[in-house]
Amino acid sequence: MKTSRLRDHWTFLSGQIALASFLVVLATGVFLAVFYDPDMKQVVYNGSYVSLRDVPVSRAFESTVQLSLDVRAGLLMRQIHRWAALILPAAICCQLLRMFFTGAFRRPRVANWLIWVALLVLTMAAGVTGGLLPDDMLSGGSLGLIQSITQAIPVIGTRLMLWIFGGEVTGEVIIPRLAMPVPALTVPGAFFTLLAAYPWLERRFTGDSRPHDLLDRPREAGTRTAIGAAGITFYALLWAAAANDQIAVTFHLPLFAVTWFFRIAVLLGPLLAFDVTRRICLGLTDRERQALRNGTETGAIVMDSAGGFSEVHVRANCHLMKGR
Repeated sequence: MKTSRLRDHWTFLSGQIALASFLVVLATGVFLAVFYDPDMKQVVYNGSYVSLRDVPVSRAFESTVQLSLDVRAGLLMRQIHRWAALILPAAICCQLLRMFFTGAFRRPRVANWLIWVALLVLTMAAGVTGGLLPDDMLSGGSLGLIQSITQAIPVIGTRLMLWIFGGEVTGEVIIPRLAMPVPALTVPGAFFTLLAAYPWLERRFTGDSRPHDLLDRPREAGTRTAIGAAGITFYALLWAAAANDQIAVTFHLPLFAVTWFFRIAVLLGPLLAFDVTRRICLGLTDRERQALRNGTETGAIVMDSAGGFSEVHVRANCHLMKGR
């Protein structure tokens, strides 16, 4: 009964959404696979879309148009597939964040942590972003999430390599193709390796190898929470850096000024987030210790038998902090 109640807690919602999204992606993907032809051979379109008739297109694109316009519920299935596939990696990320901030990756839940990390890697590596149809051209912005990540990593990573090994930073916004694979592969590879190894790293640095059946509140593990906040900040800045040209145009700012801002922010921002988050966690735990020790102020003033006045305090019902 107790386990059932825990499973109904709202913090488990992200895992349930991820599972539901995966099942929807699987079901709609089977439906789309029946009608979609990935053949890149050139054909002349003669379907129901009049504006495209007699235009040379690939067989893949032709089947996509037929699927969207001629197959009953085809476009609906495509949209359901797209949104479920977009929600899937987002739900997995939320699940990993919940597990990280509550310490749910420690013994005896290390296997669960590795499974969710592997699911995130597979989801991103397979390109499950809503398109999944080569030469589709009808998916619109369905690849926006992954494109932002893959564009941001080469932009920052290539410039970091130039700083370390030397070289000129050209004025072109587009990164040379030969320069993209190195940061685009090494940075994500290092990130996912670090993510998978984090349970052992924390155990090594803290010396705590005991099983933990109870989860932590984020404020009770200030250092870990600060590391998570720094990681989120780093990712958010990379994501924003991928749109440096759009930011410059929208806010009428020099492109190089925006680029330089992100070059500095991506290094200093995580450090600032780490420091601020850790201070907040320490402040919250310290306030709870004081409330536990002295009680909570009520504002009521009473006079004792000696004629002195004092404020009434009510003992707080909170847990004793561990002081991390």
